[in-house]
Amino acid sequence: MKNLKCILVDDEPRNLDLLTYYIEKYCTHTDIVGAFSEKKAALEYLEDQANLSELDIIFLDMVLDEGTGFDILDHIDYSDIHIVICTAHDEFALKAIQYEVVDYLMKPIEIQDLQNTIDKIIEKDKKNEKPAYDSNAISKFSNANLSLDKPVLIKNKIRLRLYIQKTSYLLRRHTQRVESQLWLCEMNQLNLAQLF
Repeated sequence: MKNLKCILVDDEPRNLDLLTYYIEKYCTHTDIVGAFSEKKAALEYLEDQANLSELDIIFLDMVLDEGTGFDILDHIDYSDIHIVICTAHDEFALKAIQYEVVDYLMKPIEIQDLQNTIDKIIEKDKKNEKPAYDSNAISKFSNANLSLDKPVLIKNKIRLRLYIQKTSYLLRRHTQRVESQLWLCEMNQLNLAQLF
């Protein structure tokens, strides 16, 4: 198996150094081909198709020197790249669904969480699955006071309306072929993967 190639984008050099150390020491099937502390430099690298085509993973901070990590994703075609959000801000978790991230790692990043993310990506690659959002990535926020007052538009044009109550979720899905489907589930039974 070939090693996964990744880049790191974080405006804090200390965080870049720590994530670099973790990946080099604990994620032996992953090679870092670039690390960027400025959004502009990361975008310049990613806008080069030769660079973009060699990547398997982008580890992306949310709050950058200029704007957010989502701004970077809006400018590139990452359909064949696994996106892993690494941030100290849980308020971006629901929006991350829209961008189909593979995982959402909260800082300070735990080594085991990072290893689990890499293992998940390796398994997806073995099965030849498209990089896509994993519903378990948001499950760690189930105790947070999250709310969403408008539909989330998923990349493949599915509209998902999510209503969060203290003990349950109400999900409504709209596609071109299906008028509406409705799920009501307990907080600990949410599995967004069933929607896709």
